[in-house]
Amino acid sequence: MRAWNGDSAGGAPAGADDAAPGRRWTRLVQDVTAVVGEAMPPGGVVTVRVTLADTRSSLASCEVWVATSATSWASRGAIDVGAASMVDLERALVAAGFTFLLTADSRPRWRVDRNGGTTYALDVLRTG
Repeated sequence: MRAWNGDSAGGAPAGADDAAPGRRWTRLVQDVTAVVGEAMPPGGVVTVRVTLADTRSSLASCEVWVATSATSWASRGAIDVGAASMVDLERALVAAGFTFLLTADSRPRWRVDRNGGTTYALDVLRTG
């Protein structure tokens, strides 16, 4: 499995140069940096867990989880995703210095976290 670190086609989402979207993008990256960075154990992995707001990829919520033992997980905080999409969150993770595994076809390795296909999880690591 390869990990993506944003070396190709990353950066802010389309429209991020506009005033309001630019502020939303900056806030998203700051929230990701703070919440994921604080939860990340040295040399470890955290999981971002998102719930979709609709049938596209708009997000309703995002939480950061960390394993506390081999069999239990604990929530470490929420990220204010506003009007962000899954792709926006992926790009914000990379902009904040994190990476994640990719599938064989070079897509982020999201996994369905709940039945019904509305909640997904992505394991996140520090770059390097």
